[in-house]
Amino acid sequence: MTQTVRKHNFGTLSQFDYSDIGLDSQNDLRPFLLNNLFRQASFATYNQNVSSVRPSEYTKLASTTKLPVKIIYPIVKGFLIELVYFKRFLRKHIFSYNETAKLDELITFLNKVHKLAPVFDFKRARENARILKIKLQEMCFFPHFTT
Repeated sequence: MTQTVRKHNFGTLSQFDYSDIGLDSQNDLRPFLLNNLFRQASFATYNQNVSSVRPSEYTKLASTTKLPVKIIYPIVKGFLIELVYFKRFLRKHIFSYNETAKLDELITFLNKVHKLAPVFDFKRARENARILKIKLQEMCFFPHFTT
């Protein structure tokens, strides 16, 4: 079974004053919307596939964020498409961890997650991964990171 994102007709992206909702620029809009989306909507099915967001959830997100659905829809749709591709990436790649690796694979993984949904501090995640590596080496424990 393939995963698809349904197409809803909400119109096109238009100009909007982002200072009305407390944002400095359009670059701050995507993290703001995804943060609200994660808190309000569920787009995972019972068998861990990605489902599309219902039109009622778009309107609920629009009322919460005070943004028109025309602006929200392309951002959320693009995120869901990237999420499907990222899920395929995780299925095809195995992240191994050994003594000589400097967590390059884990940092690559964190970087991809951060680009997909920038809702966490990437610098702090890298530091946590480095500390985790040190602690696991002290315990002589070398896990195998998989999906």
